[in-house]
Amino acid sequence: MNPEEFWSLPGPRRFVAAAVSDVLDGKCVVARAPLILLDDLASEIRRHLREREYWFDTLTPSTEPLQALSLALPKQDGPPVLRTIIDACGPTRRIMLVTVTDAKIWPEWASLLLKFHQQIVRLDEHTRPILVITTSCSVRSLCDEVALRIRAWDGAWTETDSIALAQSFSHGLWSDSFVEKVAVHTVASLAIWDTQLCARLTASTKEMFSDPLNLLKEVASSRGWTARSQEDEDMGTAGYLDGRRVMHSALLAVRADDSPQGRHARAELDRRTWKAQAAVLLPWIEEQRLRLVRDIARFLPIRDEDPPEIREIGSIWFELRRTNAPANQKWKVSLLRDARNTLAHRDILSEAQLKMLETTFKY
Repeated sequence: MNPEEFWSLPGPRRFVAAAVSDVLDGKCVVARAPLILLDDLASEIRRHLREREYWFDTLTPSTEPLQALSLALPKQDGPPVLRTIIDACGPTRRIMLVTVTDAKIWPEWASLLLKFHQQIVRLDEHTRPILVITTSCSVRSLCDEVALRIRAWDGAWTETDSIALAQSFSHGLWSDSFVEKVAVHTVASLAIWDTQLCARLTASTKEMFSDPLNLLKEVASSRGWTARSQEDEDMGTAGYLDGRRVMHSALLAVRADDSPQGRHARAELDRRTWKAQAAVLLPWIEEQRLRLVRDIARFLPIRDEDPPEIREIGSIWFELRRTNAPANQKWKVSLLRDARNTLAHRDILSEAQLKMLETTFKY
């Protein structure tokens, strides 16, 4: 997946759009994101500004932020002074962008940003200079001000993005729409934000459905991750989903062993796969139950207070098996019941079971 496709996903697109909107409203912006996204994030912000025909300068991060600011402007006499730099920006809006990844120099840039805000807050919001910082450093010491917005990636990525990401890798790879839908949700649940893992899982359908543990361990090994690796956004071993911090599936895999913590890691991996299957299968099972009821209602006992349409699949199976209903109808009810029971016990269906359901209920 190329950067343009990634930043067109709903969450990333909203994140960039919000930051650019802040700039257009005359506010300085700090956009914090994991290190692996920073270069593309800065490029995307520049692209949006360029499309709107805004002039901007890209600064070089240094231990002397004032010096970096002054280099973007005409040469001035004497040491750089913030007030002089702001005055030198002129009557038209000047946007200055910088990416700061070094935690050692971040305090200097954060301090400069606050002083910069104090100097521009009383200027005309349509013409005042703007400082935009993309960073992977902590922004906990900063907060929104009159002319300053803090944008953190923490709540940007959602389950919708994970599914859209998985779908982008799946087109044309699976012929059965039912199996594809389960596969897409499984990839989304395991890969979450990881484009490389998305591609790997999509190409390894059997491992993904049966037991993705070994595949995930291979991914972790290729990245140098071990059971002792820290949960870190910049490394990619952790991230955010719907505002919650979650561990990467590959790190869970290398931590899965017989210890209490290891069993918890394995249980979380299984839960992710189960959640993906349940999201697709439970509504699908209900749809098939309603279709079947129309064909087998005449074989079921009549109870005014409990018509066949509202009976759950287990009750239908129990009543139908003792009737002279066609064997294929009993088989279908049995398959639905078994699938529902598997999911009810938080177990996972195999690829063979999924294909059996797809084949049996293909209308």
